[in-house]
Amino acid sequence: MNRKSVLTLALVCVLVGTFFVGCAQEQKVYTIKLAHEVPPTHPKGVWAENFKKYVEEKSKGRIKVEIYPQGQLYKDPATIIQATAKGTIQMSITSTGYVSTMIPQFQVVDLPMIFESQEALYHFQDGDVGEKLLKMLEGKGLKGLGWVSNVPLDLFSKEKISEIDDFKGKKIRVHTALLEEVIRSLGGNPVSMPASELYLALQQGVVDGAMTTVTYAASNHYEEVIKYVTVCRVSAISYPVVMNLEFWNNLPNDLKEVVKAGVRYATEQNRKDLSNLEKKSFDSLEKGGVEIVKLSPEQRKAWQSAIGKVYDKYKDVIGPDLIKEVQEIS
Repeated sequence: MNRKSVLTLALVCVLVGTFFVGCAQEQKVYTIKLAHEVPPTHPKGVWAENFKKYVEEKSKGRIKVEIYPQGQLYKDPATIIQATAKGTIQMSITSTGYVSTMIPQFQVVDLPMIFESQEALYHFQDGDVGEKLLKMLEGKGLKGLGWVSNVPLDLFSKEKISEIDDFKGKKIRVHTALLEEVIRSLGGNPVSMPASELYLALQQGVVDGAMTTVTYAASNHYEEVIKYVTVCRVSAISYPVVMNLEFWNNLPNDLKEVVKAGVRYATEQNRKDLSNLEKKSFDSLEKGGVEIVKLSPEQRKAWQSAIGKVYDKYKDVIGPDLIKEVQEIS
């Protein structure tokens, strides 16, 4: 074999090798282990399934999403986000409560009545302020990708509660320390208890009312134990979606775009589902004899004025400028 033939053969081998290496790189599969602590039917679980379906299809199999719901990998939500930061798993859907232990500014989402409506919450999530909060996660080894929502907390009670004076002497069930302060600021007596005990507590008069969601109340037939629901939107519920930062940085750019699009798709579906479910839940309670009470603008202002004490306590931790930015979103 002459020198020219050898060089030609060598060139062919290099080209073939490059082709196969390129094919191997193109076919590399990135596995995302996505964990959360709630059932698959919860908004977090439904969001995760929609995300999985989208990215697996659009990536043509280059991304595989393994979902671990209901604490299958880790029972404690705090452990789930720690595992994501360490890279033990690649992705999780957490809550503002747990994220705020690392980044206190996330508590702004939980401040009472800070969002005038669910649409205002969505404007926050999609806008510069929501993005600024998610960006803070990078210092903790996490990439903030977006938000999953739930319906807000409303007040369910045996007697009508709309004026501040209506709270006097009322025992209201809550499930967080912040909500305890909210009820005290309104003049009521907070009683902490798990949701599993709430139906019986209302039935037996252990509590006079409760802060919970209309979807939970309707699915658990609270029309049997309460007569009123005050639509006060006292606390928004929003769950940050996070990914391990190193894993994100190592994703090819085209797959990053697929992930971003998957987040947008799952979030759009989440919002549509919530809107439909919330309406059905209110209709169900109303058919069961529950009166839907809506606060007048004057009553809402009175509530907001009363809960100003809660803002005073948290403003130095969260930052008054950040609180003002969120309050201005409508």
